[in-house]
Amino acid sequence: MLQEAAISAVNLEIFDKHDEFVWTMARSYMRLAHSRETGVKTGSRCDPLASKSFTSPNFEPLARTHKMLMQTTYELKGCTHSLMVLNAHAINFSRIDGYKIHMSQVFEAASSHHGLLILAGDFNTWSGRRYDHLLTACRELGLREAEITRRSRARHLYRHLDHLFIVD
Repeated sequence: MLQEAAISAVNLEIFDKHDEFVWTMARSYMRLAHSRETGVKTGSRCDPLASKSFTSPNFEPLARTHKMLMQTTYELKGCTHSLMVLNAHAINFSRIDGYKIHMSQVFEAASSHHGLLILAGDFNTWSGRRYDHLLTACRELGLREAEITRRSRARHLYRHLDHLFIVD
């Protein structure tokens, strides 16, 4: 699961040459002059049963780009339920109300699924209020945060931005 995946003619072969993976992308921005697109990208070893993308209701103020949520659903052999994977890149430069509006898309998608669920991404939890909102909503959905081995360079304002949640 990638956020801020930047796909251009130069690096496209990285994804194309590894044919054991199927990549699904939700594009948030396309720069025509450089044939470069950015967004969230989810890779798997099998084709998804379904995929859907959601564009944030609000956009980043300077770049005027929206953030994305990619929802992919996979069949699990031997299981009666499917696996939903939510790959999120949360709005960054907004007040807490804008953040909550965008995150409601994520939580609505998660609550609509009855089965196994993975929710991960760059949630831009650089403030305690953002992180608390994320944790509270995930707990209400029955998700718990999985431990991630982290490097110190993955921190912003002394907080981690990337998180992984799973069905407990």
